[in-house]
Amino acid sequence: MTRPTVLALGDSLSTGVGADRSWAAHVADGLAGVLACGAVSGARARDLPSQLGAVGELRPAVACLLVGGNDVLRGDFDVRQVRGAVAATVAQLHAGGTVVVLALPFSRVDLRRVPLPADLRRTMWLRLAQLRRALSEVRPAGGTLLRVDLDDVLATGGRAALHVDRIHLSSLGQRLLAVRALELLRRHGFAVAGTVSRPPAPPPPGYPLWWLTVRGVPWVVRRSRDLLPELWRQRRDPGGPAGVAAALRRVG
Repeated sequence: MTRPTVLALGDSLSTGVGADRSWAAHVADGLAGVLACGAVSGARARDLPSQLGAVGELRPAVACLLVGGNDVLRGDFDVRQVRGAVAATVAQLHAGGTVVVLALPFSRVDLRRVPLPADLRRTMWLRLAQLRRALSEVRPAGGTLLRVDLDDVLATGGRAALHVDRIHLSSLGQRLLAVRALELLRRHGFAVAGTVSRPPAPPPPGYPLWWLTVRGVPWVVRRSRDLLPELWRQRRDPGGPAGVAAALRRVG
């Protein structure tokens, strides 16, 4: 019997950054299939065509798609373009007979402990809401589109479902997302061969604060650096640039 291929598409949440394995890898295990990874850390929705091109003529049975987080962090964010890129990718996959599992992003990420400008946090929250709404509106002309929700993962796993950066999923979070995907796939006729493995032990106490200080804040600032000038222009507030510049100096 041919083992089904599960394709991972999107960004670092689909490659498994912050966890031991990605949700797509767990889905592949649950279907007794093989994993093909087109996802790339740092990818945006506009990179999806190149990800599909990288897997060539592969015709996966299932595609696990999670994208948009990096778009939210950029100055040229356009939710219509993100929705269009995702819809086009879903349509292309459906044309090849692939069942797509699309993950909806968090409605709000907890950045209260991260020393970033308030404008940046508010903008990210607003854009996440726009992104969720846009991806919820993707309606394929044919084929099967299943949706899983990162908010459901957080409601079940709590903070333990998140990596210490409060943006990526932890090993537990990746597993919870895979469990939801497998539940939907089972309902749609897929044979689920096994259960999702248990996650490794959590990090030691004190690790989150260390990570946020040394790694987390610089990562967010690097990814959103071209967003900051856009916020200055939008606010027209003399105090805005000074506050952002001070934050950038703090994180180097």
